[in-house]
Amino acid sequence: MGSSELDLQLATNWMTTISLFILIFLGVFGCLCNIIIFTSKKLKKNSCALYFLCTALCDLFILCFGGISRIATEHFGSTFLNQNQVFCKIRSYLMTTFSTIAIYLVLMTAADRCMATSVHVRYRAFSQIKIAYRVILITVIIIIALNVPVLIFFNPQPTCIPQPGIYSLFYSIYLIVLTGILPDGLILIFTLWTVHHAKNLRLRIAANTARQRFRQRMETHFVTVS
Repeated sequence: MGSSELDLQLATNWMTTISLFILIFLGVFGCLCNIIIFTSKKLKKNSCALYFLCTALCDLFILCFGGISRIATEHFGSTFLNQNQVFCKIRSYLMTTFSTIAIYLVLMTAADRCMATSVHVRYRAFSQIKIAYRVILITVIIIIALNVPVLIFFNPQPTCIPQPGIYSLFYSIYLIVLTGILPDGLILIFTLWTVHHAKNLRLRIAANTARQRFRQRMETHFVTVS
């Protein structure tokens, strides 16, 4: 390898490292701002704000724990992740669990807004802070249970990856379907449903306004005639 190629490789590595530091810093700053906003007095009883708050906490953990360990492994020569079996399993489990929780909390936010804009009272009842606490608890418990196999089948071999074979295929399908296609598809459905609710609400408001104006004109007409 020539000196120019070596210099280019070193420059690329340093640029990658610096960019990761910048992304982590900006991400942590953004998460902290979100935490401050969603813990304000005006939003403490807002179910949507609670979902966003928990999402920000998950993202903050992912950035601090996952980002720093990745930088240490890929750019500072740390071999702890790829040699320590316990740390490999715990990191993989926590990163998978927290990232999945964050994704599904965003889905819960979309569902909450959809319910809040419904014309049916029984659907709007789901958009409450007490319901949000229960939904978050159930979501966390389910995801924690689903990710238990990560603690079993992740090993440093030589890098920290799932064991080759059936579980490796299952883990790939899990990431694609349960953390990609399914939540994204449901978010799209709830978003379109919310837009539909908003259009219906505007039409109802416009119809009520038109009826009120017609009633006022008729009353004015009767007063004038009499």
